[in-house]
Amino acid sequence: MPEAPHLSDDILIFLLGIVLPFVSGVKSTESFENIHFTPSLRRRFYLMNSGLLWIAAILVTAYWWYMGRNLSTMGMALPSGKNQALTWGLSALLIALYILDLVYSFRNEEARKETAMEQESNTPFLPDSFREFPAYIWLCISAGSCEEVLYRGFMVTYFMPMGFEKDKFPFMALIAPAILFSLAHFYQGWHAVMKIFILSILLGAIYISSGSLIMGMVLHFAIDLTGGILAVKLRSSRI
Repeated sequence: MPEAPHLSDDILIFLLGIVLPFVSGVKSTESFENIHFTPSLRRRFYLMNSGLLWIAAILVTAYWWYMGRNLSTMGMALPSGKNQALTWGLSALLIALYILDLVYSFRNEEARKETAMEQESNTPFLPDSFREFPAYIWLCISAGSCEEVLYRGFMVTYFMPMGFEKDKFPFMALIAPAILFSLAHFYQGWHAVMKIFILSILLGAIYISSGSLIMGMVLHFAIDLTGGILAVKLRSSRI
């Protein structure tokens, strides 16, 4: 964003970064406690949430265009060639941390049982079988694409002018969206919030270093897809 944010940007940040995630999280917590997820209900959940994500991302993109801003300034461009080594290094670090977390969560039978209990309590919407995967993969694509547009393309760029100096790293643009993104997942438990915060910091750094949303979208999709595959494997092993 070449200029300071407008009041309309502030309102969008408040709605998309605070109000809607809080309302959605509260409703999700209530529904997880009262609803038993069946395969058909999971598919409806995936399709409904995918639709909401696309609506939000399209509205933000249309707003950006309406304000006369180039879409490339919110990451809709190919990665810049200037910081390729940094971008790939950050991506490798994110993948390594994610794998280490998986190894820790599945290190032994007791850890697997604890992970399964956390999933059943906080993320009961994860698929039970690969038959649910067509709809779940669409949700992974939607979340990987739309959440990167919202939280990295829009929000990181929004916070960029705040305290930004040409030769210094824009820490506000890195940390603030990561806080909002991780808190939007509070219904998954505070342990998950902390892990999501770290991953979000890295996704933001990848976006800032590359100037593109592409790498973040790919990594985001891969993480969500892997989580679904492991959920199926974990649940099938307990039947």
